Amino acid sequence: MDIRNIMILFDKTKFTKEEIVAELKAEGYKHNFIFANKIDLDYAKDYMRKCEEVWCFGDCEEMFMYMMATDEGMDIWTMG
Repeated sequence: MDIRNIMILFDKTKFTKEEIVAELKAEGYKHNFIFANKIDLDYAKDYMRKCEEVWCFGDCEEMFMYMMATDEGMDIWTMG
C-alpha cells in the first residue's frame, strides 16, 4: 500500500478526532493524515494541495473545506 497524504473532514456532532484515529489505526491505515477541522483557513489551500484525497466522516457537505475540495477537483470519499 502506497503512503498517501489524506485530508480528514469530520462532523463534530457525530464523530470525535479520537474515534476517527482509533478507527484508522484499527483498519491498519499508514497514510499521513491531516485533520482539516483544526486548520487555520489561511493555510487550508496549501495543505489541501499536498493531499491526494479527502476523507469525510459524517455530514461534511456544508463545511467550507469540503466546498474548497470540490472546487479544487479533489477525490472525496465518504467514510464511517
